[in-house]
Amino acid sequence: MSIEKRLDFYFSNPNYFRDTFLKTKCEEDGGISIETILTFQKLKELNATADDIKNAVKNTKNVKLEDDKLVKIKDKSYEEYTNRKHDDYTVIIDGLNTDLKLEEIEEYLSQFIKPILIRMKRDAKKQFTGAVLVEFDSIEEANQALEMEIPAHSSTGQSTIPENKKYIAAEGKKDIVAENKSDIAAEGKEDIVAENKTNIVAEGKKDVENKTVTELKSEQANEAKENKSPKIENKTAEAKSKDDAKKKKAVQEPVKKLKPNNLTILTKKDYQNKLQDRNNKKNKTTHFMNLNKNKVFRFEAPENLEIKDIKTIVKNVAFVDLKNKVLRFKHGQEKTEQTVEEIKMTLLPDDELKKYVDDVVFVKKDKKFEKKIEKKRK
Repeated sequence: MSIEKRLDFYFSNPNYFRDTFLKTKCEEDGGISIETILTFQKLKELNATADDIKNAVKNTKNVKLEDDKLVKIKDKSYEEYTNRKHDDYTVIIDGLNTDLKLEEIEEYLSQFIKPILIRMKRDAKKQFTGAVLVEFDSIEEANQALEMEIPAHSSTGQSTIPENKKYIAAEGKKDIVAENKSDIAAEGKEDIVAENKTNIVAEGKKDVENKTVTELKSEQANEAKENKSPKIENKTAEAKSKDDAKKKKAVQEPVKKLKPNNLTILTKKDYQNKLQDRNNKKNKTTHFMNLNKNKVFRFEAPENLEIKDIKTIVKNVAFVDLKNKVLRFKHGQEKTEQTVEEIKMTLLPDDELKKYVDDVVFVKKDKKFEKKIEKKRK
C-alpha cells in the first residue's frame, strides 16, 4: 500500500471513527503532527519521510495539511457515518488462520466481498483470534454477506476450492467446469475403444493359429474384395451396466472432493453470544475440574458388572459412567492408581478430564435442559 493510500485509510470514515488515538489527537490538538504520524508502524515500514507525507497529502481525499498538521476532512458523509447504527452494517467472519496478516486477509476476502473496513480481533495477549470485523457501505451488503459461503483460507494463500471448480460466493453455488465432465466422459470412451481393440487383436491371433497360410490369404483377399471389417462383439448388459456405473462415479466423484470448509459468518450480536457461551462453558469446565480434583478415574472391569455392582465393590463412589468407563469418588483420592478386586482404576489426567467434561458431562446437561424447556413450551 502506498503512502497516499495509507494516509487515506487512516483518515477514512470507518477507521478515523474507531481509531481512538488518532481521533483524540486531531480533536484536541486540531490535527496530528507529521512527526507523530511518522511513528505509525505501517508508515515506518514504507520508510516515509516528512516530505513524503507532505507530497502524499496532495493526492488524498480524506485528509488535508494545515500548519504542518494532518487534519481529517469532515464532510456530509462523515456526519452520516457517525450517526448510523454500525452493527447493522457489520458482520464477523471467523475461522481464519491465526498466522495471517491484515493485508493477506483483505486480499483474500476481496475475492468475495467489497467491505469498507476489516479489523482483526485480538485476545488479551494481542494475538489474532482468527476472527475479523467486516463493515460494509450498506445494510444490504452486510445481509448478503451473512448468506454467503466463503471457503476457508488455505496455507498457500488460496481458497480451498481447486482450479477446475468455479465458486460463486454471492449465491453459494458450486459448479464443475463443463470441460472437466467432458474429459472424464472422453476418457471413459477411450477405455472402451481400447478394450474392444484388444479383444479384436486377441481373437485375430487365435484364428491365425488355427488356419493355414493359404486359407488366411484366401480370406484376406475376400475381405479386401468385399470391404469387410472385423466384427466387434457387443458387450453384455451386465458389462454395460458396470461401465455406466464407473462413468457416473467418475463424473460425480470430483464433487465430493471439491466440497470446501467454509468460514463462519455471523452478526456482531451472534458472535458476542457465541463468545459468551464459550466463556461460560470454559468457566463451568474449570469449576467442575477444580471441584472434582483427584476424584475422577478411568476404570477397567468385567463386562458383566453393573453400576450397582461397582458401587458395592468400590466404596465411596458417587457416580459411575458405564459407557465411558469413568467413575467419580465422593472425596479426593491420594493414590492415582487403585485396584479393588476385579476393578482397576487410574486417575484421569487434566487434559482427558477436560475433554470428558466438555464432550460428555455438559453435553448431557445441555440436552436435559433443552428437554425441560421443550416441556414448558408444550
